[in-house]
Amino acid sequence: MFASGIDHLIELARSGGTSPYLWGSSNAGALDEDARAAQFDAGLAKLTAKKNAFKNEQERRQALLGLAGTYGSHRSAVRVYDDGGIGNPLTFDPIAFTASGLARAGRPKEAWQLVESWVRLWWPVDVAQMCPVVLLIDEGLRPLMTAERCAWVLSTPRGPAAASKKK
Repeated sequence: MFASGIDHLIELARSGGTSPYLWGSSNAGALDEDARAAQFDAGLAKLTAKKNAFKNEQERRQALLGLAGTYGSHRSAVRVYDDGGIGNPLTFDPIAFTASGLARAGRPKEAWQLVESWVRLWWPVDVAQMCPVVLLIDEGLRPLMTAERCAWVLSTPRGPAAASKKK
């Protein structure tokens, strides 16, 4: 499986981004968006039934975006976003997932603005990881990534480089 993923990434690089293979980024398996949104709604009902489940609105928003990502419901992530924005995220993952949802909903300008505003939050999970590959492999985000935007992402301080600039 690992070699297969590497082979697909190599194919994508060689094709200049035109490879037809797309990776899914959700944990939802074969469920359609309606089923994933229903799972999100059920999870949301359980969360909101708990008294004082969240310390503040920021914590609630992050939990809801995480829930949407867990169920793979892009529609639910967009719903949370439309209900009050992204808040102050701790990681890039909910940003990428929500941006993908916006792009899939026909809102590519907002999707890119979200990525552009928060790409500095991305951190590598390994020293060999140079950039947020999700921008190239996600079905919703991939069409946004022009050569200019790819170059911009690569030249923008991210993770440790962004953190060191704050000091």
